[in-house]
Amino acid sequence: MGTVELKAVKREEFGKERVKKLRQDGKLPAVLYGPDLPDSLALTLDRILAQKSILQAGREAAYEIKLGRKKYHAELREVQRDVLTDDFLHVDFYVPASPKKGK
Repeated sequence: MGTVELKAVKREEFGKERVKKLRQDGKLPAVLYGPDLPDSLALTLDRILAQKSILQAGREAAYEIKLGRKKYHAELREVQRDVLTDDFLHVDFYVPASPKKGK
């Protein structure tokens, strides 16, 4: 399988109630982090598209997270699920360090 592309938007809403509202609006909170990123990025994804893509592709797939004009090549690290409905609650993506030139 090729790379799974997911479109993301930077998330400004934090806190239990605000994240709950995001989920009610069909959004999935996510985080993108890695050694080459100065800070982790809080994101939102379309819940239905992300859940469907992740379930089809699996944990071992390569993911491309599109955030505006930037693209991040990432690995799926963790999926938090609702214990009753099995719906996704939060997803973590890891951006591995890029290989250093000349080493």
